[in-house]
Amino acid sequence: MPSRPTTSVLFRALATAGWLALLGCGIARAEGARGTLHHELVVTLCPGEHTLDVVDVLTLPELSRGDTVELVLHAGLLAESLDEETTIATRTRPAESSSGSEEASSMPLQTLIVSPGPKAMQSRRLHLHYRGTIQHDLESQEQDSARGFSTTAGIIGEEGVFLAGSSQWIPSRGDELLTFSMKINLPPQWDAVSQGERFEHHLEHDAGRVSFSCTHPTEEIYLVAAPFTETTREQGRIKAQAFLRTPDPELAARYLDVTYKYLEMYEKLLGPYPYEKFAVVENFWETGYGMPSFTLLGPQVMRFPFILHSSYPHEILHNWWGNSVYVERDTGNWCEGLTAYLADHLVKEGQGLGAAYRRDTLEKYLSYVSDAKDFPLRAFRSRHSPSTEAIGYGKCLMLWHMIRRDIGDERFIAGLRDFYTKMKFKRASFDDLIASLSLAARDDLAPRFLPFVERVGAPELRLTVDWTPSGSLTRLSITVEQIQDEPPFPLIVPVVVTLASGETIEIRSTMDKRSAHIDTQVSRPVLVELDPDFDVFRRLDRAEIPSTISQLYGAENVTVILPGVEDPIPIESWATFAEGLKGRDPEGVQVVTEQELDRLPPDRTLWILGQTNRWAHVLAHQLEERGFSSTGETVSIASEGHPAPGHCFVLTAPRSEDPALGVGWVLATRPDALPGLARKLPHYGKYSWLAFEGADPTNVGKGQWESVGSPLAFHILPGSTPGTRAAREPLARYPDTGRR
Repeated sequence: MPSRPTTSVLFRALATAGWLALLGCGIARAEGARGTLHHELVVTLCPGEHTLDVVDVLTLPELSRGDTVELVLHAGLLAESLDEETTIATRTRPAESSSGSEEASSMPLQTLIVSPGPKAMQSRRLHLHYRGTIQHDLESQEQDSARGFSTTAGIIGEEGVFLAGSSQWIPSRGDELLTFSMKINLPPQWDAVSQGERFEHHLEHDAGRVSFSCTHPTEEIYLVAAPFTETTREQGRIKAQAFLRTPDPELAARYLDVTYKYLEMYEKLLGPYPYEKFAVVENFWETGYGMPSFTLLGPQVMRFPFILHSSYPHEILHNWWGNSVYVERDTGNWCEGLTAYLADHLVKEGQGLGAAYRRDTLEKYLSYVSDAKDFPLRAFRSRHSPSTEAIGYGKCLMLWHMIRRDIGDERFIAGLRDFYTKMKFKRASFDDLIASLSLAARDDLAPRFLPFVERVGAPELRLTVDWTPSGSLTRLSITVEQIQDEPPFPLIVPVVVTLASGETIEIRSTMDKRSAHIDTQVSRPVLVELDPDFDVFRRLDRAEIPSTISQLYGAENVTVILPGVEDPIPIESWATFAEGLKGRDPEGVQVVTEQELDRLPPDRTLWILGQTNRWAHVLAHQLEERGFSSTGETVSIASEGHPAPGHCFVLTAPRSEDPALGVGWVLATRPDALPGLARKLPHYGKYSWLAFEGADPTNVGKGQWESVGSPLAFHILPGSTPGTRAAREPLARYPDTGRR
């Protein structure tokens, strides 16, 4: 892609001629909110050279005589003042994490020490010019991360441009909120997207110019650019847009259709959408990012049909939580869990699968969060591993669900709307959100729910039931205990009694100590269950859930057993696959051959590799009970038959010695499928068995075993099954019809 010439000489000439005052003439003035930093930017992108050139008129909210201004900027940018009376000195500073997580790459930074001249002091405006290179390679996240996207601190290249707050491409002063207007000069056939309202859009044959204005206080400035094809639809006050790298009218139409439906749903639930547009933008690598007023999705991600009703509403909802009500990160990130609850969980709840979703959420916490990896929600900043996701998304999601069940849907929604109204375009904390929910509930919720924000660990529950017939009734004496080593948590626990008629009775018991007792009389009870719908954040008992891939990946002590030489896959290929199973904690994983073991270690999770591995017999009985069989030519799993040649299979089971430990068996017939299988396997954490086909390989079968039975279910009548409970109405429903 041809590059535009640099503009340093041009802007120096303008400054000399006294034209600085006219630089903003082509930019709509965005005065911004009082007390915020404001940037007026003219940006010229040169993708072929990996450079940008920026003129920035920076208005400070306050400036006193004699003050110097310290600004942080990417170290690859050379900065100068366009006001001869204002001087800039630079100081290198320690490299910082580019995204706030310990895994992120270091970002080279510099501090600009600006000494304003008299005119700048009077106007509170600094006229800056900076240019240089920003080119950070894409880096893959660790393998055991379920989402597994690559990341970059910032990139300017011929495939596209991605600049964000993490790029430090704009001078900043810490976490100060800002407003901006921005004119972007582009190469031929390129377009650009940023947050805020687009007020200029000229794409000529030889160059392009696009301008944006953001008058709402925001945390950072995004700039995404590439050769896009735009599709725009206007319905009411909000524009829906799709920016695709390859023209695809049908794909664009599908996204625009659901955009308006989800905006309608969330406006009814929470309040007016805060921006003028929402755009879905195709990235040039696989991402799932949510920014104010747009989302950046990878080319494969956005073409998965399930994304429209899974990840896509999640990114739309972030415009309420995180991208207009901002996170006071020093006090913990509340918004990822709330967004997951009102998007991912809400979609499943509308399908009647809310309890299953919550069970999977609690299973991730059980599988991935050991004592060594646990931390309080107050310490959560961002997801960078399965354990941080299980806490920051999962535990937080369950917190909001428990509050909703405690105060009821109407008051829960009222509290969310109050929070959104009060905190829009401000930073907010867990305490602010719980305060709004308390106001709606007319009750102080902090004592009951802040312990789940402040403390590590989770409740572990035990159910004891004594029953005595008493005439036509049965007297039930029910005891619920918290048996974890940590002090008890304040809980409201649901106990469900099923009667012989199939009717159910729910009793909600408040626990503020180790145990709670319920004495009641009912007619012909057959089953007593504690928290059967997984409404309480707690550490599950392994018997409540099937064995899964996540149980294996979350284990701390793992032994991988390689097959012998008679296996059809060379042992070298299996050894490479075994290295991929080590993930983040290679010291906790040992790799041995089948011949090295006289007996299996009793205290470790196992991976058994190869169809001829002599230790595969430890799964045989359990797998046969679950419908597994193999003839050598055909593999049958849970009544699904697959040809063995050209396929890979992964099966799991709990270890008979200790159900808290798992064992996985991997069968394969072609070595070229193993690298792809190792890469894809962490993405299927909730499944008990998997079947893949081909060299890539492609998933052609998956499922969960039935759980073996919960210790939190007491059968008064052996073999009794749960009664029918009324379906819960979701907080909101996706509108099937209707437009603005």
